Amino acid sequence: MSYVVRFAGPVGELKSGADVELRGFHVGTVTSVQLHYNAARGVLSMPVQIALDPNQLGIAGATPPADGNWKPLVDGMLEHLIADGLRARLSQDPPLVGPREVKLDFVRNASSATLASENGMSIIPSIESADIDDMTSKADQIITRFNGLPIKETGDKVLEIATRVDSLVASPRIHDSLEHIDRSVTQIDRTLEQVTPQIGPLMAQLRETANAADETTASANRMMGGDATSQNDLPSALRELSDAARSIRVLADYLDRHPEALIRGKQGDER
Repeated sequence: MSYVVRFAGPVGELKSGADVELRGFHVGTVTSVQLHYNAARGVLSMPVQIALDPNQLGIAGATPPADGNWKPLVDGMLEHLIADGLRARLSQDPPLVGPREVKLDFVRNASSATLASENGMSIIPSIESADIDDMTSKADQIITRFNGLPIKETGDKVLEIATRVDSLVASPRIHDSLEHIDRSVTQIDRTLEQVTPQIGPLMAQLRETANAADETTASANRMMGGDATSQNDLPSALRELSDAARSIRVLADYLDRHPEALIRGKQGDER
């Protein structure tokens, strides 16, 4: 039985006599490869005519027709299989280097199709092949897109940025600034090394001074218990002495928390 397959792309080196396979089994041959142009529609196609052998299709439980006309049975089989995703495609075996052939196989999630008829011939739906022609076409598309990329402009911009970075790194100002920072940090480290050993004795002396001021104030208060009216200026002096002791303790506590203040001074927001 004769059927027609219309492939969307070039049929390549497909020749009459080429194999037609269904799930890897030989079921027919290619009988004709033509070039056809539909003037009314302006469409160019390459219809391929194939002949299927009913004896190779493995139709089980079917009684051979008395008139020898297997076409109704084969058409019914193809209609059912096409509804399940059967499609024709070009192939090569071995891939890329072997002879061209037509394969009938199932396509997952294939779009809806039927066994159509045109000019008395049944047409089996097809899909694009994944052979060398298809791959070459896709490679050409990729190369075209690649050539359209602004590669030179991008490279020039990267080179310009790199040149600017090199100039900045090589600038004497950068070098001098880094040396200045390094010297400053070194000086701070040395100053801290000199000041740190003195913080302990300084703190002890401040607290000792505050304690002495407190003892003096206490002694004066005891002495005033006998004759407070004879020394009118003494209470004011004692208050000043007590305030001085408190101030000294505040200073000692602050230096205890912020010893670096000996170098940079007390900051306005520090407590």
